[in-house]
Amino acid sequence: MKAVVLAGGVGFANCPLTIVRPRPLFPVPDGVLLEYALRALRTVGVEDVMICAGSSTPMLAAHCERFPPAGMRLHWHQDAFLRGTAGCLGDVASFLQGERFLVLDGNLVLDGDLSCIVDDHQRQGAAMTLGVVPARTWYGGQTGESDGDQLAPLGVYVVESDVLGHVPEQGYFDLKEQLIPRLRERHFATGVSLFRGRHRRVVDARSYARLVQEILHMTFGEEPFARLTAMAPGVWAGPDVTVAPSALLIGPLVLGSGTTIGEHAIVVGPGFLGERVAIESKSVVVGSILWPEATVGREARVEDSIVTDHFQVARFSSLAHCVAIDAGLALAQMNGLHRAGYAVRAMTDICAAA
Repeated sequence: MKAVVLAGGVGFANCPLTIVRPRPLFPVPDGVLLEYALRALRTVGVEDVMICAGSSTPMLAAHCERFPPAGMRLHWHQDAFLRGTAGCLGDVASFLQGERFLVLDGNLVLDGDLSCIVDDHQRQGAAMTLGVVPARTWYGGQTGESDGDQLAPLGVYVVESDVLGHVPEQGYFDLKEQLIPRLRERHFATGVSLFRGRHRRVVDARSYARLVQEILHMTFGEEPFARLTAMAPGVWAGPDVTVAPSALLIGPLVLGSGTTIGEHAIVVGPGFLGERVAIESKSVVVGSILWPEATVGREARVEDSIVTDHFQVARFSSLAHCVAIDAGLALAQMNGLHRAGYAVRAMTDICAAA
């Protein structure tokens, strides 16, 4: 069985983190968010995956070329026009080649087996089956039984290939709002299946930080640190990590490959430092996430913040409850972004405050 991951769209364009990376490439302690979608697809034997990613396709493809998923072949489709979730499926119909296939919303982070949804689809004899969860857990939860709750679409679909004949060749066409009603009008059977597993939706900085903390506390994901080495109680590291003897590390912490921590620096978890992060001497980092190649200067302090790629926290400066972005943006340009408990700081402002 093949699959399509809908990893484009504009639904999270108001999150400041998406200025730096597309959501599927947000770093987590065991990789990036996209890997959770691919792991879920492996539970039902999917080997060929088409990723519809819009303008972020080149960045996603470059990452997956660097870190190819084991046992999977990835294919890419970049829409020239905004075609919608069902429109994307119509555009990649030749890839699906008349097979039953899975569709996965790229906004989802899944930790669970999809076979129950596929099995329900086969048993019901449906043209399309929607994975559902109790509406109260739509943003995240662990599903066992629905207990009579109102249900909401999860973002996982099992689809028979003849459904694609009902997708127009041009124009915007949505899966939930247009394709499913059309199928019902034409007397195609559609079914539902309760997803039994854990799921999360990363919609802003706060929900992203919460997910990272769950992974660090080992309450989400299976064996999240299998590719890392335990260097101290509650501290895991990738290769080529350098920690000064006088530095203090308090877990849970994950240190990405090539990270360096200077003399008398203090790093307190829950925290995640990506690849080639530099924490200079006498600096303090508490409860924060630092994306690859971020730098915290000498005697600086970072607390409960997300510091994105290449950002340089100046010496003696301080960040607290911030999303820090190395981008040529004035703060006035970021006022419309969804902050969810975090201020948004551009690097020029941090440097000016030092």
